[in-house]
Amino acid sequence: MRQYRCLLIISLLTLLIVGFIFSNSLKSGEESNTQSAPLVNWVESIFDPYDKIPTSTFNYLVRKAAHITEFSLLGLSLGGLMCCVYRLHGRWHIAAVLLGGLATAVADEFIQSFTGRTSSVTDVLIDFVGVGIGMNLVCLTMLFMRLNQNKQ
Repeated sequence: MRQYRCLLIISLLTLLIVGFIFSNSLKSGEESNTQSAPLVNWVESIFDPYDKIPTSTFNYLVRKAAHITEFSLLGLSLGGLMCCVYRLHGRWHIAAVLLGGLATAVADEFIQSFTGRTSSVTDVLIDFVGVGIGMNLVCLTMLFMRLNQNKQ
């Protein structure tokens, strides 16, 4: 019963993360830029206090970092789902996690194409890297937990 509760909770968390990702995709380019502007300005003030680098460079880097961050969260939750499924069925379903992350990244870019924003293969790859980071963090955590249990 405990494993099913874990599966339900992490499934809901995953759906919330996907909803958050898609809600960001539904914003127009202007809304998205307005939302990220304070962070861009803050990062620029730290790394370029003498204003020698164009703001557009910082805007690009912050937006790509946001992609990696939100998809890393997705990778963490999908990795958590994978762990729950492993406890139930005794199999790791890494391909399903990667496919789910890739499908979400493609859908994210597809949604953006309807909001007047550009969609790009580069963004899909960046998103997929984020999923890989999150999933690998889960796998490393599980590995360390297993090694720690074996020592005891």
